[in-house]
Amino acid sequence: MENIVCRLATEADESEIWTLWSACAASSQCLWNDDYPTRSILCFDLENRWLYVLCDENQLIGSVTLMPTDDLEKFSLPFQEKEKVAVMTRLCVQPTLLRRGYGSLLLNRTEQETRARGAKALHLLCDVRNAPVLALYHKADYQQLCDVRLYGDHFYVLEKVL
Repeated sequence: MENIVCRLATEADESEIWTLWSACAASSQCLWNDDYPTRSILCFDLENRWLYVLCDENQLIGSVTLMPTDDLEKFSLPFQEKEKVAVMTRLCVQPTLLRRGYGSLLLNRTEQETRARGAKALHLLCDVRNAPVLALYHKADYQQLCDVRLYGDHFYVLEKVL
């Protein structure tokens, strides 16, 4: 894993990221579908410079969206840190590369970027049906604060104070 980098995605990555997201949506291991995430979400993330990719010289391994804030912060959720935060969403790894440590690596690099931006905590939602990703977050010391029904789905609310 020594030649793997995590970097800000560019417009040149759009097609490859869309292929990744589509592969994840088609995988039985993922809860994404034809309606989410959309190509317009991908373009929005790129335009706002929120999208990061994990890759080596040959391929895109995964991606994650790291936002300064979003709707999540508007709800009355029991976060410990409420001021300097980042919101993580759409963390994904190529379905053919699962269970090789890439999810943990991408999560770790996302935390490093969050610290570099001056944020004190990461906030996120995890679909209650997504047991493998929830296990990844728990292993990385994310605290499960509560569960909520938002956006037509049922989520756990998680936070990691950095």
